[in-house]
Amino acid sequence: MRWPAILRCAKFPLPAAPPPDVTWRHVAAEKLIPASLELGGKSPTIVLEDADIEQAARGICYGIFSSGGQACIAGSRLFVHDKVYPQLMARLLELTQGLRVGHPFSAGTHVGPLINDKHRQSVLEYVELAKREGGSVLCGGEIPADPALAAGSYFLPTIIEGLNNQARVCQEEIFGPVLVRCVFTMKRR
Repeated sequence: MRWPAILRCAKFPLPAAPPPDVTWRHVAAEKLIPASLELGGKSPTIVLEDADIEQAARGICYGIFSSGGQACIAGSRLFVHDKVYPQLMARLLELTQGLRVGHPFSAGTHVGPLINDKHRQSVLEYVELAKREGGSVLCGGEIPADPALAAGSYFLPTIIEGLNNQARVCQEEIFGPVLVRCVFTMKRR
């Protein structure tokens, strides 16, 4: 974008990883042009001990899988209080395993394809990394075997557990249908 065009902007989008030589963000600041920051990450969902299990499970499922995990705000990291973990995970697994992967315009499809085969390979590599780091795949974690899905960049909705928050899959944005679950205990002070 050329400088005169920047000066006429009412609002300016700033990508998560702009090229290092870009100085337009400084011009936006000097001219007081509002800026929207795209700051990817690992959006957490936290389920406390008094949560409505059904509502939480449905919200989690929608948050990570409705866009195939391909949204900066996809709830890709899940913290579950240990008191509700068994009930929540049972329901979440049931819902996740019931999701239909397929063409996004087909009736009944819940999870569409990833952007391309290269990205699907990247998601698969993150799942393999999670296993090497000590994680367990509770469901999904692979490319669908269905021949009808061979022509797309499909990946099964995946839930991983057994990792601490320092694991790479807990810290890096996967941008795919992969949910990483952590358990916690809150102690009152």
